[in-house]
Amino acid sequence: MQNLLLTLFTQYSVVSNNANLVDKIKIIKEKFSLNEENIQLFFIGILYDFIKTQPQYYFNRDVENEVFENLDNLFLQDSKKFSTVFFEQQNNLFSAINLYHHILETYNELDDVAFDESIKIKIYYLPIITQLMEFCLNHLYRFILYRFILYIENDFVADKNYKEQNKLGALKSSLNKLNYKFLTRINIDLRNAISHGQVEINGSEIIYSFKEHGTREEVFKTIKSYELEDIKNNLLDIASGCILGIIKFLMVTNVINERYLSSIDEKMTQEYVKLFLHNENIRVKTFSKGIIGTTQLNIHIDIKNINDKNQIIHLLVLIGKILYIVFPEYERYFINYRHPYSIGGMISFENSQLYKMSKEESVTSLDDYLSKESFILIPDIQDTNIDNRSYKFQIFPKIYGIGWEVIQIKDISLDGIKRFDAKILVEDSLITKEAVEKLLFQAVSKIRVLENKNNPITKIKYGSVEADVVCISVFFKSNERKRFALLKSNTSFICTVNYYKSKSVPKIQLGFEDNFQFEQLKKFDIYWNINFVNKTVSLQRQN
Repeated sequence: MQNLLLTLFTQYSVVSNNANLVDKIKIIKEKFSLNEENIQLFFIGILYDFIKTQPQYYFNRDVENEVFENLDNLFLQDSKKFSTVFFEQQNNLFSAINLYHHILETYNELDDVAFDESIKIKIYYLPIITQLMEFCLNHLYRFILYRFILYIENDFVADKNYKEQNKLGALKSSLNKLNYKFLTRINIDLRNAISHGQVEINGSEIIYSFKEHGTREEVFKTIKSYELEDIKNNLLDIASGCILGIIKFLMVTNVINERYLSSIDEKMTQEYVKLFLHNENIRVKTFSKGIIGTTQLNIHIDIKNINDKNQIIHLLVLIGKILYIVFPEYERYFINYRHPYSIGGMISFENSQLYKMSKEESVTSLDDYLSKESFILIPDIQDTNIDNRSYKFQIFPKIYGIGWEVIQIKDISLDGIKRFDAKILVEDSLITKEAVEKLLFQAVSKIRVLENKNNPITKIKYGSVEADVVCISVFFKSNERKRFALLKSNTSFICTVNYYKSKSVPKIQLGFEDNFQFEQLKKFDIYWNINFVNKTVSLQRQN
């Protein structure tokens, strides 16, 4: 099995547009002073990130060395005992790595976006600083600290159970006493202030407060936005250095050997498969299982920088083969992927199909298997020169009038048809049909001229051209959530409306007709809530 996995890994590396595998191993060996026999396949992708990918390559060298040396010293005392402890605490390591990759996604999405400084502090700096400390570093601290339980006395943590210790401040204090001086250079007071609501944003700075240790006197401090940038970078570099130090140690000491891998459960095996498949252009998001019918293993991945559909198919076939080798007991295997320049795609394999394909290298034969036996969807790749973030971050202006406001404006355009969808909230509980019709004209006149951005994943009509369709649902303003159902029983629902620029635009079909009373008003198709109509008629009669 090892030889077959190596062959598939080599092919997978080529098909996923990676650097040459031999060159990659050579670079890793030289950069981290490793022997080639120490380098394990499932760590190659993440190790290469620490050499070539920003921000990972800024890893803190002092933290890396400190973690490696301290773990190595423990291992030399009793390697068998260490391996036992590692087996018990491996969940913390993989939780930290998964959280680290989630945080990197946020970094890559938002770090260089030119938000207003106060907005960037609110939606980026404070959350990512909290996530790095409270989630990622918390798990790393617990993973490292637990190693000392079987080696040292508990005198400095009297009446505390290491396994149950999860508060960041206490973890940091314990690690400080174990000579981790670089790993623990984090501001616990800032983290506590953020978590407990003791932070105020004042333009391009924050003011936070905390209780002074010992005196319990309240202290106020100010941090500028550029200082928050430094804090965020420092925390990322500490986390990167710590993960790298752990991985280097695990490879050099061969803790993760065949005996270990044969003893771990399926969930943990999936974590190693995630790392095995991880590289510059592929990231495994998660595994899941089918819940109905035959047993099915699902894997969900992100793909980037691979823009040829045939190449994507080849890649998915290789992943399918790898899954079959590692998890042969499933009846079906489902691979779902996201791509920054297409809608999501997928492929599904039968167990018997992968059995045949695992013994077949001929491209012609593989094509034959796929055409006859696979359920496959590989959407077209769109123009990769588009800035996909401009679509994600597009913001529409506030639209409102006396007693009403437009909310949740969305671009729902198609190829050749520019469309918007929105909701209107009305304050007047006694509003008449005529007044609703008037505000619809006002709202649509503003919505239909909005500019939308090019959608990077599917072809749409976009730009400053007037919209072909505007869909609006009108509701009474309510203090209850989930009051947006288009049903006559919903007392907040007034009507749903489709505006069509011209008669040539295809009409939108609306179901549940017994809920509505239809009216056509110029270019508007109005579907009134029957109960609203009856109510207004009743009120008019009373008056």
